[in-house]
Amino acid sequence: MKIVYATNTCPKGLCDCAWRTMNQYVFALSSGVKKFYGDDWTNRDGIAVVTCNDGFRPVTFLLEATDQEAGPFYDAAQDAPRAE
Repeated sequence: MKIVYATNTCPKGLCDCAWRTMNQYVFALSSGVKKFYGDDWTNRDGIAVVTCNDGFRPVTFLLEATDQEAGPFYDAAQDAPRAE
């Protein structure tokens, strides 16, 4: 699992196709949208589940709105504690 904070530009190292699949959800979440799926299967606000459209190597992404400020290429892994 990798955590990446993004705003409106593709995070460094992320597949362009995956970004094109999820960027509208990232924009909506960063703009304050709380629900995408009604009350059907999730009781949490501020999340979206998106699957890349690559049929040979599909990847599912859990997108979550946070209070974390993000620059255009912020990668949370760079700030993660390192194991000694």
